[in-house]
Amino acid sequence: MRVLVAGLGDVGGRAAARLVEAGHEVIGVRRSSTPGPDGVTMARGDLTDPALVDELPRDLDRVLVTVSADGRDPARYRAAYVDGPTTLLRQLAERGDPVGHVVFTSSSAVYGQRDGEWVDESSPTDPASPTAEVLVEAERAIATGPFPSTSLRLTGIYGPGRTRLVDVVRRGDAVVGTTPSFTNRIHAADAAAACVRLLELGPAAPPVVIGTDDEPADRATVYRWLADRLGVDGPDVDDERAPDRGSKRCRNDLLRSLGWTPDYPTFRDGYAELV
Repeated sequence: MRVLVAGLGDVGGRAAARLVEAGHEVIGVRRSSTPGPDGVTMARGDLTDPALVDELPRDLDRVLVTVSADGRDPARYRAAYVDGPTTLLRQLAERGDPVGHVVFTSSSAVYGQRDGEWVDESSPTDPASPTAEVLVEAERAIATGPFPSTSLRLTGIYGPGRTRLVDVVRRGDAVVGTTPSFTNRIHAADAAAACVRLLELGPAAPPVVIGTDDEPADRATVYRWLADRLGVDGPDVDDERAPDRGSKRCRNDLLRSLGWTPDYPTFRDGYAELV
């Protein structure tokens, strides 16, 4: 396949490398001039620029959109997740590219469940923040766009260079409440593998898929496990100071049924390498 990876960051770069290894032709787009993975043809530009398509090869078969926003305000989210991808896909359609499928990396933040509920692809979206509302808007815009698509709702991504939880525990800043607060995560390598699997399936892929590992875990459990491995004190227990981040448990049954198997099925497998 000839695959365009729009937004060549951590997950996009990992996915691009996997696609090249599998024998596909890969074109990567990013705003900076930073080189991409070996074997990836790079183009520099902003997805909101209609002229970007002039820099891209024709006859693209697949598009992977793995963009990120410059900041956590709705305007920057809309520019990154709505304006850029919709402009790109519209321009590709107008020039006649035979794109068979688009994969868009979204977020489980579109689910606003807060009481430890189990969440799957049939659960209602109920975004709890303005930026999550923009992600729902982006999913709808891409779903009603010119090509078949899948929104891959990734949970918290971690891996090399994404060690926020480890750093919080190491500094002694971890605080939890007395009520369990379930968290969900996926290693960056497994997120990239999910992107590639959906691109391989093409239009046969479901319109919405959750990308997460096998084990939703109480935040306190994760903190204590990390503290034990790091040889530091565990988290403070203080309901007044504990951040209110909500609580839900995401399922990966659908993604697994599509032939995806995580290399890091639980947080223990992934964080063991990081610490």
